[in-house]
Amino acid sequence: MRMKIYILAGGEGSRMQPWTSIFPKCLLPVGGKPVSRIIVERLIDEGFTEIILCINRIFEREFKHEYRDIGHAPRPEGRGVKPLRDQEAWK
Repeated sequence: MRMKIYILAGGEGSRMQPWTSIFPKCLLPVGGKPVSRIIVERLIDEGFTEIILCINRIFEREFKHEYRDIGHAPRPEGRGVKPLRDQEAWK
């Protein structure tokens, strides 16, 4: 069975400045590994087959580097979750 999950990771992390001026908070390390990587690995272990990280365009390069071993797709245009709800795959 195909299981899909969307992770909203596009916040600016303004309350965690100055650390988040270089990396988004979900790429900050916890125990030597980015927190989002820990979450993604656990979701894979739980059987999720499609994990979609909704990120802030500002940190796109950092995410592509961190997840270079995993495929990525262009994002829908727009802000918030509305573009995701409008996609056929969400319905």
